[in-house]
Amino acid sequence: MGLDMYLSKKTYVQNWNHKKEKHEIIIKLNGKIRDDIKSERISYIQEEIAYWEKANHIHNWFVENIQGGIDNCKSYYVSKDDLKKLLKTCNKVNKSLMQSETIEKDEEVLGKNGKVNVKIKVFKNIEIAKKLLPTKEGFFFGGTDYDEYYLENIKYTIKIIEKILKELKTYELLYPEFYYPELYYHASW
Repeated sequence: MGLDMYLSKKTYVQNWNHKKEKHEIIIKLNGKIRDDIKSERISYIQEEIAYWEKANHIHNWFVENIQGGIDNCKSYYVSKDDLKKLLKTCNKVNKSLMQSETIEKDEEVLGKNGKVNVKIKVFKNIEIAKKLLPTKEGFFFGGTDYDEYYLENIKYTIKIIEKILKELKTYELLYPEFYYPELYYHASW
């Protein structure tokens, strides 16, 4: 339970009689073809290409930059340029935090045998982070400290966006005659 965030890729695969190239789509369950799903009727394939949990600062970026400030658990289109902007923002914040001094803070977390105290690194110089990727409070949205968990989500976001952009570039090179995949962001809590 909490803030779950998804980036999906939706690829158009409808076969048309006038097109020479055809997609072949086979859906199986336990090795058996699903007769209840007609492959010739499939127009799109949707893939989950990124998932975050309680990365409220990344969610806030999507809300402010993609969703027009509306936080409503609906699905929103994300362009390749939008991903590049998020990547650039994450890289700036990552660089600033990597140069920042840290302090250690005691935090109580739930472990295998109940609650335990752990030392968490919290960043001291957070001006750039607060300006470019501010945290967002919400019901089970996770912590709002600019700490090592905040930074881990930024590093994951950098890694996953770089991977997605590479895949999109490959798609453009291999399949220039086909429809370009659409990307969508949505969150739930």
